[in-house]
Amino acid sequence: HPDVARDQNNLGLAWYALGQYEKAINYYELALASDLKTYGEDHPKVAIRRNNLGVAWVSLGQYNKAIDYFEQALASDLKTYGEDHPDVARDRNNLGEVWRALGQYDKAIDYYELALASDLKTYGEDHPDVARDQNNLGLAWYALGQYEKAIDYYELALATLVKMLGDDHPSTQTVRANLGEVRVKMADAQTE
Repeated sequence: HPDVARDQNNLGLAWYALGQYEKAINYYELALASDLKTYGEDHPKVAIRRNNLGVAWVSLGQYNKAIDYFEQALASDLKTYGEDHPDVARDRNNLGEVWRALGQYDKAIDYYELALASDLKTYGEDHPDVARDQNNLGLAWYALGQYEKAIDYYELALATLVKMLGDDHPSTQTVRANLGEVRVKMADAQTE
């Protein structure tokens, strides 16, 4: 029943918030099985359950399992919504995060760029999800040693977050710290 799946998913979210990732996965899997019976493969709720499972597997360092769930969610959301939808951008951002964690920065950048293009079409330039995508691109370019590109993306993200959330918001402060870190790295590289 859909209400049971919702409750199982909510229990998974609660266990996840408590850092009990294995328990969260158990509830997410129950919710996924129930929603698959109720709705079939290509339904937004099924994609959400798969995304939740992917996030939980990332938290356990099980990146290949996470990739499988994120790819399934992306395929489903593409069928449901098409290219330019926030859920599709979220799926691509999640895949970018996993590939970045695995050190596959070029793959991460590919997914982040697709997420950014989708979010720009959906929201325009001034939205926290756009800033998230820009920050993530900055992180990936920084990891590749492409400091100028990283700075460009961090500055875009920072301008958006200051405008949308203010100077004191944790997301704004995170991007500001990322920008400061890359500038220090560039200064160190120039003095060597």
